[in-house]
Amino acid sequence: MKLKTKFSIFSGLLIILVAFSISALLIFVEEKYLTNETKQKQLSSINNLARVAKDSIIREDDLMILNYINTIRKTEGSISYAMVVNNESKIIAHTDPLLLRTAVEDPIGIKAQTCKDIFVQTYKKGNEEIIDVASPVMVGNKKSGIVRLGFSKTIIDNTLKNTLDTIRKHIIVVTIPVVILGLLGALIFVHTMTKPIKALAQGSKLIAEGKLDTKIKTKGKDELGLLAEQFNIMAEKLNELDELKRDFVSCVTHDLRSPLSAIESYVNDMLEGGAREFERNGIENLNIIRNNAVRLSRLIDNLLDAAKLESGRIELELKLTNIHSVINDVEKLFKSYAEDKGITMKSKLSELIPGIVIDGDKTRQVMANLVSNSIKFTPSGVPPGGGTITIVDELITDTEKNQRFVQISVTDTGIGIPAENLDKIFSKFTKVSNTKGTGLGLFISSNIIELHGGKIWVESPVPGSTKGSKFTFTLPVKSNK
Repeated sequence: MKLKTKFSIFSGLLIILVAFSISALLIFVEEKYLTNETKQKQLSSINNLARVAKDSIIREDDLMILNYINTIRKTEGSISYAMVVNNESKIIAHTDPLLLRTAVEDPIGIKAQTCKDIFVQTYKKGNEEIIDVASPVMVGNKKSGIVRLGFSKTIIDNTLKNTLDTIRKHIIVVTIPVVILGLLGALIFVHTMTKPIKALAQGSKLIAEGKLDTKIKTKGKDELGLLAEQFNIMAEKLNELDELKRDFVSCVTHDLRSPLSAIESYVNDMLEGGAREFERNGIENLNIIRNNAVRLSRLIDNLLDAAKLESGRIELELKLTNIHSVINDVEKLFKSYAEDKGITMKSKLSELIPGIVIDGDKTRQVMANLVSNSIKFTPSGVPPGGGTITIVDELITDTEKNQRFVQISVTDTGIGIPAENLDKIFSKFTKVSNTKGTGLGLFISSNIIELHGGKIWVESPVPGSTKGSKFTFTLPVKSNK
């Protein structure tokens, strides 16, 4: 069953249930109200009769009470009888003139004669049920008799039933249009709710089929609109990642093929040239083959390191290390390469830096990657005196964490990094320019620094300049335990 059908059925049943529940509740409340109102009218009638009887006794005017009894008998259709009885149980006023001056001898009347407050009794008179309401007539502090009203329960019930039937009809007349409008509103609501969900499902299907440029048109600002907006962002990220993946595969293919092709070419030349060719160019060719093998090995190591980092399988070999020796090793490694490009490498190392517990090889890998990138993106022979790469370390203290850090920065005077790449420079497959490369170096470096408990960031252009880049990372100072 489709979600739209489920929503429609559920909403429809809920509206019908609520509408008829409210109708039933209104009828119940109205019935209670009418019943209470009837009782209140009975009490009001007996109190009024007692008050008129009192005035009649005080004025010694029997005609007053007789006229009042006849009036209420005519105006109140549910009253079967009304009477006034004195203390000697003699009827002094009655709706039936034949009962005047007769004695009250029935059990209901005898019980009523003893009442000190309003007294209600129900009894059957033939086929009719009578509600007898009695009340004493007090003149001062003296009881001068009682008044009684007999109400026909049958007439009261029929009146109540007819009134409730009319109310039910009115409620039904109102409820049916409300239910119809509610169902129409529910259908519109369901359509509004399921339309973006259907669009999301269709978009997910298209993305699963490989159409990563899929976009969902969003209009609403509610949670579904926000979900659709986030879906579009996800699709855009997936599309970017797919493009990066294709570029990465292309770069890896090129970087693998180039050294392999070079190795194959020089090996073939050496085999075809024989011993004489080997004597003439063999050492040089072997050095070229070795360099390409190192290049190939480094690429494979990067791929393996990236896979280990993502799976959480990489481990640090921590030991007390002199960070200056790591920096010096990297500086020596790249010095001739930098000089060949007309780039000056220099370092400003603090004497206050203590030995720190780190993985020296992994940290050396981070330094090598940063320096290699700086040389790669610093043009040759930039005046005056060519480009410059500067390595600086210093000891800093984070007062909030009460922790000391060694902060190392690699600053160059190169082409810099586009502003749109600064936030994603340390993401996998991201490259700082359109040059060849896998885009894994900074991703690996970032993860290595974070595994040490430090952080890494980049500023471009260099603060105080209009060009260049400055990569900075920190390593915590802690004892070797």
